Amino acid sequence: MKFTKFIPMAIVAALSVTPVFAAANDTESTEFTLTNPAYFNIETISSNLSGTGEIAEAGDGTISLSYTTPMAVTYRVVNNQKNHSIYVHGTAVGANTVEALGGGDIANMKLVFAHTTEAPADAAINDAAAASSVKNNNKNAIAFPFTLGTVVKTEGSIADPTFASNKLTYVAQAGTFEIPYELGTAPSANTFSSIDESGTYKATLIITDVAF
Repeated sequence: MKFTKFIPMAIVAALSVTPVFAAANDTESTEFTLTNPAYFNIETISSNLSGTGEIAEAGDGTISLSYTTPMAVTYRVVNNQKNHSIYVHGTAVGANTVEALGGGDIANMKLVFAHTTEAPADAAINDAAAASSVKNNNKNAIAFPFTLGTVVKTEGSIADPTFASNKLTYVAQAGTFEIPYELGTAPSANTFSSIDESGTYKATLIITDVAF
């Protein structure tokens, strides 16, 4: 009797499959990301914020006020944002809180001080802050020349400021800056006379990145 060898088809199929291997990978990359948060900080690093003046009387009876040492302040600004605006303005308190950094243009700025217990009228503060003041219109509001010092750019850059609407505006790039200001040692023209009562006068200078 003759026998025929029989191989099941399932086995034949299994024996005929060619193994397939994944291609070799000789490079692998991993990407990391992080967030550098926005940062802005201001601090006062030096200041002379008060003084007692001396009054002199002229032969015609008019009086003048002067200080030996100018009042001054220097701020350090640390900023890591591009094209970031910084604003500087002043206030004095009359019947209301009034913008007190004036003078008309950046070359003739002045900061107005208001009597703290015998508050001037708001109109008196406005007159003292105006480009041209009238002596009898600013009782108990005395302005002093307000000047910009040289900005020290520790890192980064900051543009020269502009002055409009009673405020200075800077545009800073990322960096660290020291920004100084100084007041004159004698009042601005036509903002001091014998009608300004004795006592304490105050002005507030504000530096901020908050638009107003």
